[in-house]
Amino acid sequence: MDELQLNGPLSRRRFQTSLLTGILGLGTLGALGSLPTEAEAACSVTANRMMQAVIGPGGKLLRQYCDPLYRGYSKPVDDPVYGHVYVRHTGRDFSKAPGSPVRAVAAGRVTGIMNPHSPPRWQAAVVYDGGSTWWIYGHLNLAVRVGQVINRGQIVGTIADPGGLWSPHVHVGAYKIPMPTRTESVQRTLSWGRAYGRTGAEAQASALRYTVDPLVAFARTLGEAC
Repeated sequence: MDELQLNGPLSRRRFQTSLLTGILGLGTLGALGSLPTEAEAACSVTANRMMQAVIGPGGKLLRQYCDPLYRGYSKPVDDPVYGHVYVRHTGRDFSKAPGSPVRAVAAGRVTGIMNPHSPPRWQAAVVYDGGSTWWIYGHLNLAVRVGQVINRGQIVGTIADPGGLWSPHVHVGAYKIPMPTRTESVQRTLSWGRAYGRTGAEAQASALRYTVDPLVAFARTLGEAC
């Protein structure tokens, strides 16, 4: 599949970077608080393992899947590409210093580079695992090319300097449909890091239709459930 710039760069807005204690009751990974159920506790362990697999020790979780504190979650925002919309974050953001290596959580083939002509902070690599998941690794100085076959644990790139727009991090997403996509109906509601809708419910439905929580997808690579 050729390189494709899908829907242009994401909106140049400043992201709120306060740490979320959120859906799983997590603060910074590696300093986990108490969790109310065994299932959530199991997921917190998986989250730690995923962070270690992606960026190694010393990282922090900035944003979770469908994060309720993400801008555009409860009130619509004006996006230069998608208009007046509600937004859902479709990945997990792991923060570490610029230049930190980012490793693939699953083996696969690179099927696309998103926003290839934009600065690295707007770029993302898509890696298809050969089954049902297209992994997204975003905001990177990329070290892979389209068509390349990579192994689990191989370096995909390094965290790009965000230029003061947000805290440096890698966005990891897991899609259930081929990416990059040329389907116009999908492009109207989906970028490589977000889902959009005229209502919050519509944005949520788009996120759930086309993506899966990367933590759940990562657990599957381990033969586990979360």
